[in-house]
Amino acid sequence: MALRSIGLRGYIGELLVEYWLKEVRYANQPGTETVLQVRPAEIDPKGGPYIDIGVAQNGKMLSVYEIKTQDYALDEHFNVNKALWHLWENPRTNETMISQNKQEYPKHTDFKAYLVLLVPPTQGGRSRLKDYITNVIFFSEIISETDTDKFQDHLIENLTTDGRKDLKELVRICKKHVHPPGDTAIDLQGLQKIVGKEFGQSNKSLKPTP
Repeated sequence: MALRSIGLRGYIGELLVEYWLKEVRYANQPGTETVLQVRPAEIDPKGGPYIDIGVAQNGKMLSVYEIKTQDYALDEHFNVNKALWHLWENPRTNETMISQNKQEYPKHTDFKAYLVLLVPPTQGGRSRLKDYITNVIFFSEIISETDTDKFQDHLIENLTTDGRKDLKELVRICKKHVHPPGDTAIDLQGLQKIVGKEFGQSNKSLKPTP
């Protein structure tokens, strides 16, 4: 599979899990919110050891989800996110979780840490996971509980919004780092036309954000 498709699948996978958490798993639990990119306070933030999604309830972290969308089975050599492994190996409740924007969330007394997989692990992978295999959720379970038609609308809306935002940022960066004379110039006007065509913005200017 092309690298671009792999990146897109990761985006869709994370969005699907977040949608499922909001609309299904915690739909009837008041005071819950999803938090993107969280880690235990004891784990050094260098190297990006963040877990993809957390669910907080009334200011306390109720659960976290590390999401893997690879279409191959994890074996005995795979590396588990060190933040997730830390949470599995240290199941105490007197610990604080921190989001990437430095918001702090004490652990809920019912805190759980999950790994979401697309493909079941091999026997070697199951051995590496040990008893933590009970903390694995498969995408097949999530999809079976999700209204995929509604999610598709949600996906398209988010792709459009995120695509417009990121492409505006791309144009802004291109204008900031203009090629010197003699180099191959970037056709910013042409890029704007492409952006407009792909995201329904043909009559709207893609002026960069200041």
